[in-house]
Amino acid sequence: MKKKLLTLMSVFALNPFFPLKAGHTEVFVTLQPVGGSQVSGQVRFSTKNEGVHIYGYIEGLNPGSHGLHIHEKGECPAGDSASVSSPSGGEAGHIADLGNVSADEDGIADFHIETSTISLEGPKSIVGKTLIILEGESAAGGRVACGLIHDQI
Repeated sequence: MKKKLLTLMSVFALNPFFPLKAGHTEVFVTLQPVGGSQVSGQVRFSTKNEGVHIYGYIEGLNPGSHGLHIHEKGECPAGDSASVSSPSGGEAGHIADLGNVSADEDGIADFHIETSTISLEGPKSIVGKTLIILEGESAAGGRVACGLIHDQI
């Protein structure tokens, strides 16, 4: 029993995705297509100095700019590509606009963004929230992909 426990502990200690301390230093998103799109990809958020660095690779996009948003609910709408409006006129559950990424003529966006508008812990934490990829810039167009922000790939 003791040998199994030591083996299990060494596996966790060697795994870079197993959180060994309080708080998050990296979180991940696997993007899934929404509304019949073919968009997919991976995005990694990591804390550096006073901000968050966002590294991503998304494919299947139309060439041009695409908005990235963080939404409060940790879920992707099943088959719904429309933006959901709140009674106040803003987008329901929208907590952060991360700007736009540009897809090349092959539909690939390979990007790095630095921001201080979000965090991986505390009141501005995005852990457990949803990353939404839009068809167009910022609030233009419906959703083409989304994914849950979590601490393991």
